[in-house]
Amino acid sequence: MLTHILQPDTQAILLLCASFGQNRQIEPQPLTLSEYNSLTDWLRENQMRPSDLLESTTREQLQKLL
Repeated sequence: MLTHILQPDTQAILLLCASFGQNRQIEPQPLTLSEYNSLTDWLRENQMRPSDLLESTTREQLQKLL
């Protein structure tokens, strides 16, 4: 039986980068390629994966950046 459950990393990347068929003229806009590349650099530096962004504990680490 084939299931269509997306892996957590895929879910996070889609939430960050996809428009889901909507005209997104309002915030939040999907990440640009440059923004996504910066994010992946930060994730690697902090030994994290995109799926970690779905966890509430990551909020503390992200707040340190602001």
